[in-house]
Amino acid sequence: MVSIVILTSLRKDASEWCDGCEGGMWTNSAIGNTTNLIARFLPFGWVNLDPSLALSLAVFDDDKEGNRFPMRFMYWGGFSSTASIFRTFFPRLGPIRAIRHVITPRMNFTYRPDFSKYQGQFYNLPGISGDVGKSGMVNLALENRFQAKVAIGDEVKKVNNLVSLVTSTSYNLLYRDKGLTTPWSLIRNHLRIHPARYLDLDLKFSNNPRDLSFESLDFQARLQYTGGRPLFPGFMETTLSEPPMVAEEGVNKVSQTPPTANPWHLNLIYR
Repeated sequence: MVSIVILTSLRKDASEWCDGCEGGMWTNSAIGNTTNLIARFLPFGWVNLDPSLALSLAVFDDDKEGNRFPMRFMYWGGFSSTASIFRTFFPRLGPIRAIRHVITPRMNFTYRPDFSKYQGQFYNLPGISGDVGKSGMVNLALENRFQAKVAIGDEVKKVNNLVSLVTSTSYNLLYRDKGLTTPWSLIRNHLRIHPARYLDLDLKFSNNPRDLSFESLDFQARLQYTGGRPLFPGFMETTLSEPPMVAEEGVNKVSQTPPTANPWHLNLIYR
C-alpha cells in the first residue's frame, strides 16, 4: 500500500523569526510518501502472522536552518498475529439449541528506531508526522464471543452476538526511557450483551494494571425498534395519486413508486 500526501501551510509572520526581517506571511510546503509492505502467513491453519515494514520519505521546501528541499527518511516495522479457537456446546436449555464459544486473541508489535537527528529541524505540517523518537509497543487483546442457535416456533435462528467480552492492554517496551513507572497501560474491558433483537446492554470499564482497581465504569442500555407502519396513521403518509413510473426500455428498470408508509424508529438509551 502506498500513500502520498502533498501539504501546504502558513508559517507565522516572518518578523517573529529574526530581527530585521520584513513582515508578511510565509508558506511551507512538503510532499510525503509512505509505502507499507505487508506479508501474510497462515502457518498452522488457525494462526495468522502478518509482518510489516513502512518506509516514509518527506521532502520539504525548506527547514528551520534555511536548507532548501531537505529530505526526511524514516522507517518502522513490526508484525501482528491473530488466532481463532472455538467450541460448540449443545445444552438444550429451553429454546437454546446450541452455543458456540469463540476465543480470538490478537497481538500487534511495532518498533521504530531513533530518528531524533531530525528533532526540531522541520516545521510541523498537519498530515506529516512530526514524531521522530524511538518507540516500541506491544498491543494485546482477547475477545470472547458467544453465539447461539435459538428455536423460535418452527424456525431455528442464529444469534451471532449474544455475549461478547473484549479485553485489551498494551506494553511499552521503552517505558523506562519515557519515565513511566510501569510498562502496562490500563486494562480496558467492553462487555456487550444482546439478549433480544431490540435490546443492547453495554458495560465498559478499565482497571489499573497494578492492583486491578477500577479506574472507570460506564453502563449503557439501549432499546430500539423499527416499524414498517406509520406510527400515527394518516400523518405525513405518502399515497399514490398516479400509476407507478418505470424507466424506458433499454434503461435499468427501477420502479419510481413512492412508499405508501413511512417506517419509524424508536431508540431509548439509559446511561
